[in-house]
Order: sequence, then structure tokens, then C-alpha cells
Amino acid sequence: MDFNTANDSYLMRLGKDKWDVKNNRITYCDEPLTEAAMQYTIENLKSALELLESEGWCQGEMESADGRFCSSGAITKAQCQEEYYTDRNYRLFPYVIFQAVVGMNIVNWNDDEDRTYEDVASAFKEAIYELGGQS
Repeated sequence: MDFNTANDSYLMRLGKDKWDVKNNRITYCDEPLTEAAMQYTIENLKSALELLESEGWCQGEMESADGRFCSSGAITKAQCQEEYYTDRNYRLFPYVIFQAVVGMNIVNWNDDEDRTYEDVASAFKEAIYELGGQS
């Protein structure tokens, strides 16, 4: 099982009830999202949105042959460009927050035939806003 498949399987089991914005903090699996993790998540989502804006958006694959990214692919690529955190939760927070905003599995949501780039950009901006970042 590749990383993306394993990651999506894990996220599918989380459900929306595992996150809650309280006092500008996210509670995830009974662990508070620390300020450092929140900042990492905001920066990761901003970097992913910048990638989508500069390289383009696609469906059906993490990265297209011409260099465009799906929502999940942009988050993953942005993580590869940032200071790498070994804590698995740090890597998962951006996916969890994005999935909570859209209300379903990030890959299925991205690949819906009626989805548009505007929907995707709006979801990234909402996720950033929910964490207290500027959108």
C-alpha cells in the first residue's frame, strides 16, 4: 500500500467529529494542536494553494504529466518543499483540516466530476481561515 492510499484510509476513519475549532485551537484525537503544529499546517496549506495557483490543478492523479496537482498532491508536494517534521501528526494535520472543511475524503472530493478549480481554491482558503491564517 502506497503512502497516499494508507493516508486516505487513515483519514477516512477519523470522521469530522475528531476536529473542533475552539479558542483558536484544533483538538485532534484528544491531543491539542500546538501553536507550532498550527503554524506548520497554515504554512503547508498556503504553500499547497500557491502550487495550485502557479502549476495548475488536476483530477485523477496526484501530479499530472504536465506538472499540475490535485488537492492532496499539492499538500504532499508542499510538505516536500518545507522543513520536514518527523512527527506523523504534523504531516497529517493539513489533510485532516482540509478534509474536515470539505466534509469528505479529500481525493473523492477533488475528483468529483462537478468540482472546479474555484471550489478547490475556496476550500484551501477556508481551511487556512479556520486555523486563524489569512486567506
